Amino acid sequence: MADVYERDLAQVKIGQQAKLTIDAFPGRAFTGLVTFISPTLDEITRTAKVRFEFPNADFLLKPHMYATVELRVDLGEGVVVPSDAVVDTGERKIVFVAHDGGHFEPRAITVGMALDGAYQVLEGLSAGDAIASQGQFLLDSESRIRGATSGGQPAHGGH
Repeated sequence: MADVYERDLAQVKIGQQAKLTIDAFPGRAFTGLVTFISPTLDEITRTAKVRFEFPNADFLLKPHMYATVELRVDLGEGVVVPSDAVVDTGERKIVFVAHDGGHFEPRAITVGMALDGAYQVLEGLSAGDAIASQGQFLLDSESRIRGATSGGQPAHGGH
């Protein structure tokens, strides 16, 4: 059994292939399937129990072992940005789009799935847009200062 976050449940399907890794067996992976998805959600952790079945002929897998389960999901083609490039204001997520002359524009984006060190971008960027991948704190501070000195709001609406 594994706990799957509510936000990820739409990607989990009965019969889907899964990969299991356990710290006790470094470098070894087990392949199995999703066999059950709980119809209820834990209201505190916002997770649902998902049952996976893995062949265990050598009896290496024991009940209650800590493990990591990985599911491969085809998200199709789209825009993905490194999570380090995203400034999370608490109200929205912002990236800084690079323009000619070394200018950067703060732009709100809508993200989808959190991927291994990255975010899927649903809205706000197009393929080919160049973004800052380092120095977001400095760019964010600069945009706040410019907004304050011009008597207006920071270029991205504040935090």
